[in-house]
Amino acid sequence: MVVGIQSLGANTVTINGDLDVDGDVTYSGSLTADSINTSAVYHSDGTKMLSVQNGEVHLGNNSMVFVEEGSVDVMKSTMGNIQ
Repeated sequence: MVVGIQSLGANTVTINGDLDVDGDVTYSGSLTADSINTSAVYHSDGTKMLSVQNGEVHLGNNSMVFVEEGSVDVMKSTMGNIQ
């Protein structure tokens, strides 16, 4: 794998190619990406905000669940209480 890292000025760096990092990456500012592949997205306080489990999209720590059942999209709650 070849990764190209190019400085575009004092505050901008471009990475071309696949970058596989084992560990933490810290940045400040905005991040632009064509795609991000991950099993879950967490808030900085450790709360799971978004995940996919068994083909179902879970939103939030006590999840709202979005799943396709047959020909319809279904919204569920892991707590069993939707308001």
